[in-house]
Amino acid sequence: MRLLHVTDSAQLVIVSNIVKLIILNTGEKIRVSFTNPNVKQIRPSSLMGYLLLVPLLVLFAINPSQATDDTALKNEKTRFQDSLVFNDKGVPYYNYSYSGHDEIGLQGSPHAVASNAITLYKQYMRDANETAKTYFINNADWLVNTDMLKNNGSFSTYEFSFSWKNGNHTIEAPWRNGMVNGEALNVLAKAYQVTGNMTYLDTAKRILNSFYIGVKDGGVTYKTPTSGWWYEEYATRNSTEEPRVLNGMIHSIIGINEYYRMSNDTSAKFLFDQGILALKYDLPKYDFNGTSYYDRLGLPANSFYRSLHVYQLKQLFDLTHEPIFKIFHERWNMYNDLENNNQKNQSALLDPN
Repeated sequence: MRLLHVTDSAQLVIVSNIVKLIILNTGEKIRVSFTNPNVKQIRPSSLMGYLLLVPLLVLFAINPSQATDDTALKNEKTRFQDSLVFNDKGVPYYNYSYSGHDEIGLQGSPHAVASNAITLYKQYMRDANETAKTYFINNADWLVNTDMLKNNGSFSTYEFSFSWKNGNHTIEAPWRNGMVNGEALNVLAKAYQVTGNMTYLDTAKRILNSFYIGVKDGGVTYKTPTSGWWYEEYATRNSTEEPRVLNGMIHSIIGINEYYRMSNDTSAKFLFDQGILALKYDLPKYDFNGTSYYDRLGLPANSFYRSLHVYQLKQLFDLTHEPIFKIFHERWNMYNDLENNNQKNQSALLDPN
């Protein structure tokens, strides 16, 4: 087995791609170790030794069997997969350099771990694959034990210790993420189903409680008395702005619903209903001349998020049968179809052959 040592994020991107090609073409086993003193969140002990590229299919928040044949979705899924480095337990770490954040580099990512865990869970349930089960439990354990999960009395939430650029706005550290809290709920409920281990259910319940806590109090929620509760993807006490990211809100609601479906916890049903109420009230504010805004700060959604919004609204309509979700699904999908057709026509003009 060949050993390669990497000392910064830029090298990691290059080496990871080279190693993948070598593995695909020769089958040779290669371990990649990574240390970077500038990245405080990653320590050699937390990486469990050397990083190993594991040949696993990683889900990017979308079930590939249900996704539309959309180039933006496919391109983002590929970029996301290429950004992951796995340890020897099959747990992914996310290289933020792939999304243009070289200063952040390689980090633990609850989103990447939760997405990977759901893929493994589906493999185990479909094929009774014990290897997939083992890796699934490893990923669920990471969600329980990571230092990113902060306990705050009656609730727990994942906290990010680096600042994040969102359009023209900067989210100052530390910040919490309702989206990954919802994704973790989904995984932990399934881990409890598979193992019967109450640790997963207890952790999930504490994370669920974060949706009852306002953003200014360290939670992830903006509450209104009559128009529902909004679950924030970029929740911080340090800002007067409220991004209210649309895809993050929908991810949160879907995760809460999955937890409710598997646990029958009525407090989760309340949160789901409050989230749906907020979306019904606010969704028209995300309409941007027939397509969608990414957030309430006026950032237009790029091609990937436009496609993701369409996909998510179909999910919500299937769950709730609320007409407003179908209306905006069809409206925004029509825009995407026209945009895709225009791009195809332009490509045909440039390359008539």
